[in-house]
Amino acid sequence: MFVISSMDKDNLDLVNQLKNQPLWSQLEAVKQGKVYLVDAEHWYSTDIVRANLILK
Repeated sequence: MFVISSMDKDNLDLVNQLKNQPLWSQLEAVKQGKVYLVDAEHWYSTDIVRANLILK
């Protein structure tokens, strides 16, 4: 699962609030350790360099 967020403090705080919700720990992707935080700046770009940054 990809969690797309801006990397500023306010948005990262929101992501952490999401992770503290009871439902979060019940998601299969979370249980399997397959959750990836992705910088929205990379995700919404169209060039190959940014696409590569997502895959790393």
